[in-house]
Amino acid sequence: MKRYIYTILIILFFCILPVTKSEGASLYLSPASGEYSVSSSFSVAIKVNSSESAINVVDATIAYPTDLLEVKSVSKNGSVLKLWTKEPTFSNSSGIVSFSGGVTAPGFIGIGTGLVINFIAKKEGQAQINFSSGTVLAADGRGTNIINSKSGATYSIKKRAATVKPPEPPKPQKKELSLAKVYSETHPDKNQWYNNQNPSFSWKISPDLIGESIEFNNNPSAIPDQISEGIFDFKNYANIEDGIWYFHLRIKNNSGWSKTSHFKVQIDTSPPNNFEIRVDDGGDKTNPSPSLYFDTTDDLSGISHYDIKIDNNYFSSVAPSEINPFIMPLQSPDLHIVTIIAIDKSGNRKDSTTTIDIRSIQIPEITAYPLIYNAGKEIMYIEGRSSPDVITILDFKKDNKIIKTWEVISDKDGNWIFSTEELFKEGPYSLSAKSRDARGAISHISQEKEIKILLSGIMIGSLLITFWQLALLLFLVIIIFIIVLLIVLYKIRKGKKAVNKEIKEAKESLKTTFHFLRNNLEKRIETFDYRDGLSSREKQIRDDIFKILESSEKIVEKEIKDIENELK
Repeated sequence: MKRYIYTILIILFFCILPVTKSEGASLYLSPASGEYSVSSSFSVAIKVNSSESAINVVDATIAYPTDLLEVKSVSKNGSVLKLWTKEPTFSNSSGIVSFSGGVTAPGFIGIGTGLVINFIAKKEGQAQINFSSGTVLAADGRGTNIINSKSGATYSIKKRAATVKPPEPPKPQKKELSLAKVYSETHPDKNQWYNNQNPSFSWKISPDLIGESIEFNNNPSAIPDQISEGIFDFKNYANIEDGIWYFHLRIKNNSGWSKTSHFKVQIDTSPPNNFEIRVDDGGDKTNPSPSLYFDTTDDLSGISHYDIKIDNNYFSSVAPSEINPFIMPLQSPDLHIVTIIAIDKSGNRKDSTTTIDIRSIQIPEITAYPLIYNAGKEIMYIEGRSSPDVITILDFKKDNKIIKTWEVISDKDGNWIFSTEELFKEGPYSLSAKSRDARGAISHISQEKEIKILLSGIMIGSLLITFWQLALLLFLVIIIFIIVLLIVLYKIRKGKKAVNKEIKEAKESLKTTFHFLRNNLEKRIETFDYRDGLSSREKQIRDDIFKILESSEKIVEKEIKDIENELK
């Protein structure tokens, strides 16, 4: 008998209450793990998976340990995002990488790459990279955030393998003395420029040597004289002037003097020449991506690359061939400090800084909005004005945190309209707007508008149970109880002995089930009673439900007593 009652209740519950199906997307890092050596480079891709819903916006911030990892660069090659509302940026001081990009209509479905980060391993340890924030907006016309998971990655940084020592030079033969192999720990690469003015040189000596002669000058083909300076295996120099220098060595044994060994070192301690930055906004102060013109020279080693910082955050490294112009990534309306660092091939640096004032496009105005929104009963209707044919971004906040973002396009006259029937928890909310034009220029944020959210029932996740549904459920349950009682009474009258055990089970089941139902319904109704904003009709429904509960309980108690009398 118990299972009959529970089965009927479950069927009624799922028939009456609607269930909302949600589709989602995920952000994750690929590869999710790996093992790398100190000073090695490796790449990590930020992936988006939206196999069930079309998406048009991905926004994410990645956090990484700056003591273990350093970002060398970021790459948009192969990205499914083609419209960048916020160009990818990174900071090796704060350990973050962030970006915000969009997809053209009709959106993107599937698994794709959002961004590729190129890391350099700095020291040993377990480097954990996680999403500090992430948003994936559906291409549903409402900008619904459908993110349901964000998966980070862990990489193991190991010691670099031991450096293989160079092979020892062959021992000089008495008949023919081989050249001495010269090394430099301070300037190991003959073709590399260094800003170290103190070069040192070393070489191997054999037991049969009886003399050595050296020279250090700017002549690549100089030959030391045949006067021995003793037996030694290293030579250090200090405060050498900038330029290209050569170390020359000859060794001697009983067979005579060897030919000359030459070793070149290139020294450059002077920074690149001074330079200025010229800004070209095309005559439009609202241009979010002005062009930068800059260039300089280096008298010795030459320019290696330029590092670019925007507002003290490292943005990118560019080669000399990639400038003039250098187009800035999309910037918000504000004063921005741009620093260009010219770095020569010895690592010497020269900075130049300028300030760029990017003005705001027209700030949108919210002209109509509800002061009170009854979720589940009404449509939230919002109107406003902005520049013609621009995107207006509406930010819906609670406790200064954005919980929903919508986008709407203004018409040729600058008017826009937005409406939604979405459900939100009760409480005070704020609404603000900003505009974005076809260039990606963003306006300042409009004045916030306060909206109070009320509910017309119980909200469980995205499911709203209204007063009417609650009252209908109560009436149906009571009818089921009465039908079950009548069936039990009928069986009692037909044969007491045959149904004695079943009657006792029915009696206990009815008492337990009704007690559970009455307690839970009273709690839900009391929740409505203490909530502000009940209409007079809702108050009448509340009072009727309490009366039905009281009458139903008396009826059930009477029927149970009748059953007990029948059993006697």
